Amino acid sequence: MAKLDLNKISLTTGIYGGVLYVACYLLFLAIPGFMVSVTKNIFHGIQMTNQFIPSFGGFLLGLVYTFVGSLLLGGLFVLVYNIVNKN
Repeated sequence: MAKLDLNKISLTTGIYGGVLYVACYLLFLAIPGFMVSVTKNIFHGIQMTNQFIPSFGGFLLGLVYTFVGSLLLGGLFVLVYNIVNKN
């Protein structure tokens, strides 16, 4: 099998993470009570009530963090895949 392209996969996962982040943010703006409930369930009871204060600066910072984190995870995936897939 061919090696995966590090740049293409990393960029794809970065964009995908960014799109999911925007979708989640928009859902929070549309139905905040439900999204806070979902988040509490995901994070097993951590008190996050005071942390959900939407701001444009926070949105942009979160988008950058999510994009970069997804980019790095995609790159790590490619590196591990290519090592495991050596023939």
